[in-house]
Amino acid sequence: MTTTSFPARLCAVLGVVLAACALTGTAHAEADADAVATSQAGTARWAATLVRPDGTVLTGSAWSTNYSSVATTYLYGSVRNTGTLPLAAQTYALTTSGFLLGAPAATACVNGVWQAATNTCTGTPVTLSGAAALPVAVGGTVSVRLTLPPALNGTVALSVSVARSQARATS
Repeated sequence: MTTTSFPARLCAVLGVVLAACALTGTAHAEADADAVATSQAGTARWAATLVRPDGTVLTGSAWSTNYSSVATTYLYGSVRNTGTLPLAAQTYALTTSGFLLGAPAATACVNGVWQAATNTCTGTPVTLSGAAALPVAVGGTVSVRLTLPPALNGTVALSVSVARSQARATS
């Protein structure tokens, strides 16, 4: 579909009118034109959301678990890009309370998934601490493992945030 601007259409109409005048000596013409241009700008969003092992999407909240265990325990969930821009990184924070016999850890499995039966990552494990270079496509997910040390009434919470500088602009 070819579009022309209002000045170009006006020139074309005037050209026809002048040609008619030159050939017949008289002419009558009316021109009515409306030029409308619309452009819709999208809104870019950058966001990541944690998803619990049961599939609960934790929009705006941390992935928190209360537990007591005499052995190291593993929980498997994911992080999902819920924004409109691809993510190059995110910032993760682990907080704890209670009596824990060790430090908890959060690890992503990039280009693979965590296998709960064998506790192995089929891709590349990446520690989620502070700013983590974890690329996630729009709508994409990355498998995450929480490692919980032995504890007596312990609480571990993993949170994620994304800054504008951690999102990639699309062209």
